[in-house]
Amino acid sequence: MVERKDLADWADQDLLTRDEAGERIDEEISLAEEKLAGLGPDGTGRKELEQRLSVLREVRRSYSAE
Repeated sequence: MVERKDLADWADQDLLTRDEAGERIDEEISLAEEKLAGLGPDGTGRKELEQRLSVLREVRRSYSAE
């Protein structure tokens, strides 16, 4: 018989607190803003980066609202 190890305790260690997740999102927002500032008005990837930044900001707002 194969012994099963209960992994429930280990799964909790991988979870971020809402504050930690918010801090990581803030870092991603800063990086995206820096990249966007370095692109010209018609820079390659600008539209995608603007969309990413918009999504990151929306997610961040949802963390702040709760």
